[in-house]
Amino acid sequence: MKSNNMLIKKVLFILPLILLCVAFVLVATVGFNKSIDFKTYYQFDVKFSTTLTKQNIKDYQAKFVELAGQNNVKVYSQDVVNENINIGIRVKALAGKNVDDTTMQTRITAYQDAIKDLTGINDSAYITVENSIKVLPHAWGRIALMGALSILVATIVVFAYVWIRFELKLALSYAVAVVLGESMVFALTAILRLPISLGFMAPYFACFAMLTALFAFVFSKIKQLSMGEKTTNAELTKQALYQSRTPNIVLFACFALVLILCAIAYKAEAFATILQLLVGVFGAVYALMYVLLPMWCVVYNRANDKRLVARQKRLAEREANKDKPKQQDKLVV
Repeated sequence: MKSNNMLIKKVLFILPLILLCVAFVLVATVGFNKSIDFKTYYQFDVKFSTTLTKQNIKDYQAKFVELAGQNNVKVYSQDVVNENINIGIRVKALAGKNVDDTTMQTRITAYQDAIKDLTGINDSAYITVENSIKVLPHAWGRIALMGALSILVATIVVFAYVWIRFELKLALSYAVAVVLGESMVFALTAILRLPISLGFMAPYFACFAMLTALFAFVFSKIKQLSMGEKTTNAELTKQALYQSRTPNIVLFACFALVLILCAIAYKAEAFATILQLLVGVFGAVYALMYVLLPMWCVVYNRANDKRLVARQKRLAEREANKDKPKQQDKLVV
């Protein structure tokens, strides 16, 4: 039974690396699920010079998709702009694969002409189409590099602090947990085909911040408990997790409130970002429970922790001094 538990723990420890290998295969074959921010697309506004009903808008959008298919154009989105008498629909169309810019511009022009000739939906509408603009993709590699460097620098700072303030094995456990936690986020993002938008580094920052906060809460309790009776590392972590439940609950409640406010403010547009942030939090909790704490339990030996032994000795001396009877001051007559 004990051997089975050890096997499960080992599998859980290396699971992020297993998922990372799967993710690399997916990225190498089909790539990331990049949003339109990282693709070349053509954008133009269609104006109607009148007020449209919601049903009119739906009918026009459906017709735009139909006309796009007839003109070999793939519509990515149709967003309503200026919801008043100058109402319009902003059309974003993706550039076709292996299609040169001249051919694509010809298709877009034909598509726009077909939109201008639309009738039968709102007879009061006078349709005008603005000139299309070509939008080039953002350099996602630069964003990823800057984000990764930021997390790396922050990890090194925390690592150095934990090493100096506590001891090396705890700092190493923290660093390994950060690496595997971020690996879990990367793997799940690729495997679940989450969209890569301009804010795609947000779940990685969320994972780092949440893991560091949980690490601080839990190990502050472990530090307090380790000063008392000698128990196993596993028992220490269980007690610490239980005693730090209140700040952890508050932390998760605050995070949930932020997600709720985002959902209210941005509605459906924020769904993908919220999902990615949840993946980041999952990666942090997983790294704490199945990487950091198990690794620390194995590598840490309190008997070899000179700082802890010194603190325990000072504590014992203070307790011993408390028990000694105090000498009464001599009364000088």
